[in-house]
Amino acid sequence: RERLCGAYLLLPAFADCKPGLDQLAAANHRCYAFSNGTSSDVRCLLANAELSGSFVDTVVVDDMPSPVFKPHAATYAYLMERAGSSEEDTWLVSSNPFDILGAAACGWRTAWMKRGERPNYVMDPWADSPVPTVVVSSFLELADAVASHPPRGA
Repeated sequence: RERLCGAYLLLPAFADCKPGLDQLAAANHRCYAFSNGTSSDVRCLLANAELSGSFVDTVVVDDMPSPVFKPHAATYAYLMERAGSSEEDTWLVSSNPFDILGAAACGWRTAWMKRGERPNYVMDPWADSPVPTVVVSSFLELADAVASHPPRGA
């Protein structure tokens, strides 16, 4: 288990991550690493992937006064508190369907990072479930996708 967890911290980033995050920064988007993991693990992972400088901050549920895990609504409220944002101007980007559903249920716009054909995840099968605002397969698609959905009320 220790070896597996150690290897996780050394995972390289996908080649599109850094340039895609740079595009978002150039468009004045503030990006936060938001995780159910621990702060030390997430910071280590980002440092090893050479992405630390691409994020304004790291927000982890472990730092909450009363920690709960995503997709609990309190986790999304915690991110907005830390980022000084609101539902109207907050996006969540994730490859995890549970995270997309949780953020969408809290009023956020969402980008589902669905890389390739496999795994061929589907979103929640119930007809009244939230759907992602956009589906992208690369961080290089993200800045344009977000730009095509201006802030609500703008």
